[in-house]
Amino acid sequence: MSARRGICLVLPLILSSCGAPPDRFNTESRNPDERVVVVKGEPEATFKGVTVRTIGLDSGPAPYLFGDVSGVTFDSLGRIIVVDRLTNDIRVFTWQGRFLFSFGRKGSGPGELRSPCCLTVDHGVLWVRDRGNARLNAYRLRVSSAEYLNTIRSVFVSMVQPFPVAFDPLNHLVDVHNRLDVGQAQWVYERHILDSAGKTVSVQRMPPVSKERIKSYSSKSGNMIHSSSFVGFLPFSPLHLVAQSLQGEWAEVISSDYYVRWYDAAGDLRFVLERDVGPGPRLTEAERNGAARMWDDIMRETGKAVRISIPYHRPPLKKLKFDQEGHLWV
Repeated sequence: MSARRGICLVLPLILSSCGAPPDRFNTESRNPDERVVVVKGEPEATFKGVTVRTIGLDSGPAPYLFGDVSGVTFDSLGRIIVVDRLTNDIRVFTWQGRFLFSFGRKGSGPGELRSPCCLTVDHGVLWVRDRGNARLNAYRLRVSSAEYLNTIRSVFVSMVQPFPVAFDPLNHLVDVHNRLDVGQAQWVYERHILDSAGKTVSVQRMPPVSKERIKSYSSKSGNMIHSSSFVGFLPFSPLHLVAQSLQGEWAEVISSDYYVRWYDAAGDLRFVLERDVGPGPRLTEAERNGAARMWDDIMRETGKAVRISIPYHRPPLKKLKFDQEGHLWV
């Protein structure tokens, strides 16, 4: 077995002063339900990543050979925990990168895994999203081994854009996923709050996105017995970005506008982050031509004839993510 992908741990270094002028942030209320924080000027800090640890080999001992790393986290002892969705196992390393032990194997029995991802450590318990089995597995991390504890059936079975398990202030599990709304030709995000037995306590539906802001298309195939639906997005068009923190908070934004809505674990809007930004990076002619060819292929496969205009710029926002301490990165 040869390694196709390893892991690198990157330490961000602040290159410029974080001292912000007094008027750096402006808080205003456009309506009584939103606290808007307007960010002015240039970013107050620039970050550069420096690799501090690399785990993985092209050849050598099996624990250092990875198929497809689908999640990385840390425990209270500083150990690095890695899940591989192709080998269906979880490996534990010291902070220095030395292999300690592994657990898990392919299957659907207790503690077994199929295409696992998305790790969360909570009070010494490791939670793993077992995508192929549509469930959440919990393991107690020991000094030299892991003990399988229990399984909670996930509300969702989709393999699209999985989220790690999170917890609300009452220590309920927060299971987030998206489902396809074929009629609206878009993905709809839902948060199911689960008790310790996996029973749904409440459901929070994230606000729907206007179809005018997200340019998407839908396609159906099959017959009266078996059918499938598909929703895609126009090349380089704005996307709906969603992030969830391990503490249960979440945020969402349309990638064309710096207008981030940040919600607490109860689903109440905390505040909105707004900043005036221009268009994203300009697309090269090769990128635009490639997108046009891809669109033509999609039209042939779906039997449709929809003409579109390829934009000249990418959307200004690319990703939205919470780190393990609950900081939101845009």
